[in-house]
Amino acid sequence: MSGGLGLYFLATSSFEYSPGVPIYHSTDLVEWRLIDHALSRPSQLFMRQVDPGGGIYAPTLRYWKGRFYLATCCVIRRGTSDGANPRGFFVYTDDIMKQDSWSDPVFIDNVGIDQDLFFDDDDRVYVCTTRWNPLRGPTADVRLATFCSELDIATGRDLTSPVLVRDSDLSSGIAEGAHIIKKDGWYYLFTAEGGTVGEHQEWVHRSRSPLGPYEPPPSGINPILWDDRWEGLRQAGHADLVTDESGQWWAVFLAIRPQANDVAHLGRETFLAPISWTSDGWPIIARDPASQTGRTMQPRASKNERKSEWTADYSSGFHPQGTLTLYGNAYTILDDECPSMLLRKQTSLSGTWSTLLDFNPTTTVEEAGTAVFWSKWAFMALLVRLGKDRRKEVVLRWTDPEGDDLKVSLILLILVH
Repeated sequence: MSGGLGLYFLATSSFEYSPGVPIYHSTDLVEWRLIDHALSRPSQLFMRQVDPGGGIYAPTLRYWKGRFYLATCCVIRRGTSDGANPRGFFVYTDDIMKQDSWSDPVFIDNVGIDQDLFFDDDDRVYVCTTRWNPLRGPTADVRLATFCSELDIATGRDLTSPVLVRDSDLSSGIAEGAHIIKKDGWYYLFTAEGGTVGEHQEWVHRSRSPLGPYEPPPSGINPILWDDRWEGLRQAGHADLVTDESGQWWAVFLAIRPQANDVAHLGRETFLAPISWTSDGWPIIARDPASQTGRTMQPRASKNERKSEWTADYSSGFHPQGTLTLYGNAYTILDDECPSMLLRKQTSLSGTWSTLLDFNPTTTVEEAGTAVFWSKWAFMALLVRLGKDRRKEVVLRWTDPEGDDLKVSLILLILVH
């Protein structure tokens, strides 16, 4: 999150979907509006055969001297080998409200995931990344640690060798999603630890130098964020900080809202909580926002109650009849390559939708339809195809909830002109 001039901007992960990195805008931290995507051109985003759950990870958005910078990376294969460190990059714009204004990527020497940019008061710039730590002991499950270096913002080249600034104390061996914040002469390093599953937490350390060494807080401070904070939220972490016009500090972080069978079908969502500071300068993320700030950040309707109605009107596009034409290709939603799909993000826990489809297949290998889609390993689709008798039929395809197998072709309806 980045704030300036009473305006707030939020960037979130987009993983394997295109366009990449949605940018949201707010004036009050409550109501948010999607204004653009930072990565919308082939020169910015190349994701052929990206693994499900791969793609664009954990962007950091920063504002410095009239320019917005966004740092991230693209993970093609979600491997666990020491060689799985992608080369990250940043893009920038001088007009964040202007469509398609983000630059082409400037690649960063300091490899890894979860790139963070920190602009110091002396105009020095630092980058932190998360990558495999080969020196981590064999007891760690993963061995992901945080490394920081000074950066030439014009070229992306390292000005200093990356140094290890945080190696997690948890058994998972994960310290990722780092952000450096400066306050009252201290550099605070925030890291997500435990992995983005059941042990997900946020930890804080501080130093007199952005490259460390970083010291821990007194006992009882860490973790500053984890699952016990709010009822109904799980896997909270990956926090960043922002201040509002009144000087109040806020933490923005990801979490999930599990439903039946402890499944969170909406995936990771973005949450906001106020921060207070101890007398000796350590941050505390509030359990009860109202008691900490004297005011409640409450939307006009809660997310569970708010109606989200969306109707696509393509009358101003290429087709005056108010339709959108999708041209099929050789790939299906089961393939690693990109099929011809238009996706609409689900933002409510439940809802209804309808699709009017005009499709005239000429061979038995052509299909088109609508789907509830999580990934190529988890979806349910209603499709129109040409049957063996050359008549159109509606079929249902879905993935096995107990595995990755596809349940194929339950014929629901024969269509007759």
